[in-house]
Amino acid sequence: MRRPTRSAMPNVSRTLLQPRPLGLYLGQSAFGGEHTRRLAVPEHVRRKARRRSDASHVLIGRREELHRASSGRCSRKAHARSRRLKMCDPPSAATLTGRERMSDFELTRAHPLSRLLSIAIDYQTGTATFVRDDLMVATATVALPTNRGAAVTSSTFFPKQSRIVFKASGRTLTMNLGTLSTKCDAPTVYLDQRDWIHFARWEKEPNRVTPAQRQFFGTLATAAESEQVIVPISAAHLVETSKRGGASRLDLAATMLRYSRGWQVRSVLALRRAELRALFGGEPLVVSDVVTLAPQAALDMERPTAFAPELGSEMSGLIERQVWAAVFVQLLLDPVPTPNGGKDLAHQWSQSFLPLATAIPGNAKARARLRDLTRVRFISDLGHDLPAAAKEAGLTPGDFSRWLAESAERDIAATPGLSRLRETLHLRIANTTEKWEANDLNDWFYLSYSGAYLDLVLGERKTINYLRRVDPLVPSGAKLHYRAEDALADLQHLLA
Repeated sequence: MRRPTRSAMPNVSRTLLQPRPLGLYLGQSAFGGEHTRRLAVPEHVRRKARRRSDASHVLIGRREELHRASSGRCSRKAHARSRRLKMCDPPSAATLTGRERMSDFELTRAHPLSRLLSIAIDYQTGTATFVRDDLMVATATVALPTNRGAAVTSSTFFPKQSRIVFKASGRTLTMNLGTLSTKCDAPTVYLDQRDWIHFARWEKEPNRVTPAQRQFFGTLATAAESEQVIVPISAAHLVETSKRGGASRLDLAATMLRYSRGWQVRSVLALRRAELRALFGGEPLVVSDVVTLAPQAALDMERPTAFAPELGSEMSGLIERQVWAAVFVQLLLDPVPTPNGGKDLAHQWSQSFLPLATAIPGNAKARARLRDLTRVRFISDLGHDLPAAAKEAGLTPGDFSRWLAESAERDIAATPGLSRLRETLHLRIANTTEKWEANDLNDWFYLSYSGAYLDLVLGERKTINYLRRVDPLVPSGAKLHYRAEDALADLQHLLA
């Protein structure tokens, strides 16, 4: 996917982008001209809206709860405790060189976002609408990119809830932007593509799945919508979904977006690099590094240093998150299929194991040194990332050679994701009847890392069975299942 640039996102009219404090625009000049009006609502509703600066009630004349709390369980706690808005400083590349740094600022009455109930963009008319907490409305013209696609017709951002609502392909989709918090502290559930398809089937026609599956997906749907669990999307899902087209893709994508709510599994290549750095003294990964709302985390691609820098780091980070949310929705909902979806590279990877796998059965010396052979193959698969991590840590070539000979096996075994990759690869090469297929690559990577850091994983039978076999050899991780009905008890335990 082409990296989003400033030209690929909506640009508010020149009035909004004047080099002056944003608070002046949102607090004064935008709400005092021919494009400003006051919503016609009863006075008692207006008084309530003025009293409640957190705007959890009353929008456009109707007394409704915009959101029971800020997005995410962690966000609800943070919002109730200090009303503090946190924005992530975007790193220069998705390499997880360290913890995502958080810069804090108080959402005081003086802050421009403190008075905004919503920011809506109509992509069909090219209009942005701002609603303030005194129910004043201002509009601005939006320059729309020509290649934006037709799926997303409008979006509405609620700053105090860190929530964005899209109208796309006739559906209403809600995502968390992560401006209040990106920390993942709810239980996490990873679904394989097959299980997302069953989930979408349950949502559209419940009778098409078994009664046991209906109970599992019904429980999961309720928990995900109430934010009791997080069900993230990975790049593997993006690739697999891109192969579909038409109505079935829209149904599947809508289910994914509804229940994932913007949460992603970070690119496994970025996670692997982070674990390699941890081998040489770097900071170990935690679940909030793996499951995140950070823009573009699912994609292993360079991120721009700033969006709209003239608006400052806070608004720049906010715009980046809004752009990414729109791109994320468009990627999933695009009805035009991409049949290949990286299949050629995955096929090359799978076929590269055939010479070794076929040579071992008839070679007694190879069978005796099988552990060493599979370790060499595993380390060669790491490419330049392993020596780069060693160099970054200050190891000399001699130090690195000694580590490979004396400590590599032990250190890899103690690392959650790498150990699962290494041990399952060993078992597969040792299995003389193993069939190597292109789709094994995504399963191997994403089910291994999800099994390492998430709480509950549903995946395809072969990889789940391998992960269960290596479970005694690796750090503790997720509960593993290949049938939704068998995972119900573990899901209920997570929710207890």
